[in-house]
Amino acid sequence: MPTISRFYRFSRLPLLGLSVVGVLALSLPGCGGGSGPSPFPGGTVTTPGSTDSPSIGMSISSSTVTMEQPVTIAALLKDATGKGMAGQVVKFTVDNTLGSLSPSSGTVLTDLSGIAKIQLSAAGISASGAGYVTASAKLGETEITQTIGFQLGSTSLTLGELTLGSSTISAYATTSVNAPVLINGAASSAPIAVNFSSACSLSGKASIDASVNSINGVASATYTDKGCAGQDIISATISGSQSSRQIALNVAAPAATSLQYASITPADGVITLRGYGTSTRPEAAQVRFRLVDAQGNGVAGSTLQFSLSTTTGGIRFANQQTSASAQTNSAGEASITVLAGTLPTPVRVVASESSGGLSTQSSGLSISSGFPDQDSMT
Repeated sequence: MPTISRFYRFSRLPLLGLSVVGVLALSLPGCGGGSGPSPFPGGTVTTPGSTDSPSIGMSISSSTVTMEQPVTIAALLKDATGKGMAGQVVKFTVDNTLGSLSPSSGTVLTDLSGIAKIQLSAAGISASGAGYVTASAKLGETEITQTIGFQLGSTSLTLGELTLGSSTISAYATTSVNAPVLINGAASSAPIAVNFSSACSLSGKASIDASVNSINGVASATYTDKGCAGQDIISATISGSQSSRQIALNVAAPAATSLQYASITPADGVITLRGYGTSTRPEAAQVRFRLVDAQGNGVAGSTLQFSLSTTTGGIRFANQQTSASAQTNSAGEASITVLAGTLPTPVRVVASESSGGLSTQSSGLSISSGFPDQDSMT
């Protein structure tokens, strides 16, 4: 019997060991096929083969945006593992009444770190309020988006003192008119439209660029004289704004180069003797002359001197003298009235302009008796 007893003891040991192992296996949570709680309370257990979604995040260099101080917006595109995705197209959009993007297409390729950047500035001088920029990327059939907000800052748009290429120009010459454009007191880097005008340009005696966009904070217009002759006041105004400036330009009068006989009234050049004038045959004639420059334009404000080629029969000018003077008008014209004498005679009016040494004379004026001759009597 002792032999049997020893066998029994040894044969039970393996069975006991197997039973202990089985009990331990059933009692450890989370092992084998158990369904116990996660060892990371509140966390997420990621099992092999499962994935998170790609994501896009955004940042802005400053939440306040102005025309003069654009901001940079960055979008970071990550894959499911949190790694930046390079070479992907990110599309940025914004309400174009509030903001303006650069590049204007709004599309940017992500760099090696998965980052795409774009510039945002205020849409215009009058733009105000707040808005959002949206970034989106299409990955296969999936599109992911993200937004970030911004606030438009106040903008003070003004013009600095105007300057001229030359403060005095000769007749028909050209000069520049320069208008500094300031945003919040600093030179504008954005193109701003500036409108130009002048008294002479409005009357057709000069030309100036009507509207010019500023470049690097300066709008430069071209002014060309067309016979202004004197001081012209040039005005510059920011388009859509009340900010304006003025500057005076001195324009030399054009030099007269020719004095021309223009016309006579009556057209046939015949008047009757003093005291015999009628409605159809007057006893006075008006003679007109024109003073012009090298461009053929009338020279205004010059004094012409007049005299008569003969004073037979008491021919006089309207001032009852045998000499007279008159100033040329805006067209360079001056006229003088000749009064008939008491004797028939041909006469011409001589005109001269002393400063340029110019002179000319009219066509023949005939003073007729007005009496019928023998051939006309029947």
